[in-house]
Amino acid sequence: MTDTKIMIVEDEAVIAMLLEKLLEVSGYAVAGPVANGGEDAIRLAGSESPDLILMDIRIEGSMDGIDTTIKIHEQYDIPVVFLTAHSDSDTYERAMKTEPYGFLLKPLRRDELKSAIDTAIQKHEGGSL
Repeated sequence: MTDTKIMIVEDEAVIAMLLEKLLEVSGYAVAGPVANGGEDAIRLAGSESPDLILMDIRIEGSMDGIDTTIKIHEQYDIPVVFLTAHSDSDTYERAMKTEPYGFLLKPLRRDELKSAIDTAIQKHEGGSL
């Protein structure tokens, strides 16, 4: 078991539950999931201090996942890996401006999820890949 805490921001309940199970089976602690929008995600990021955030690009509320990531980066030094089922170039270009630590396309696979998390955390900590 690792001390690594991953926060989930995902408004689709089935996907959030699947992510939570995949993370737990992989040995991570889980914060969230957050399903109620960007404001709740920002609040939880502050109170839980996760090591990494898995952020759905399209979340409900006044801020999408990209806007939420911008606000989180203004306040906290937490790496973000985006989750998306939408791989259009406009969304991708907008998301890239937040300097994410990765992108994962839905549906997710456990090995890809674990690899993306481990790589993002190592990169954030300044380790070589």
